[in-house]
Amino acid sequence: MKQKLYYFASVPLASIQILALLFAFEKPAHAYVDPGSGLLAIQIAGSMVAGVAYYLRARIARLFSRSKGAEVAEAPAQDAHPAGKHL
Repeated sequence: MKQKLYYFASVPLASIQILALLFAFEKPAHAYVDPGSGLLAIQIAGSMVAGVAYYLRARIARLFSRSKGAEVAEAPAQDAHPAGKHL
């Protein structure tokens, strides 16, 4: 149990240390940023959100189908037509 707590505490600390080092040794980039760069960042963020939503939709659908699956299995089918009759 202590190992899990140590791991969860060490990840944020390591991230803060890396960010501190990145800001401490910052160098000028001498780069040109055009207006399309912001739109590219927005497109990347949007595609990441869409990808996560697509990945999680199957899990969410499975979660709701379990609760409905138990109700459907218990209730008799009301829309079933007799064997010889077709509409």
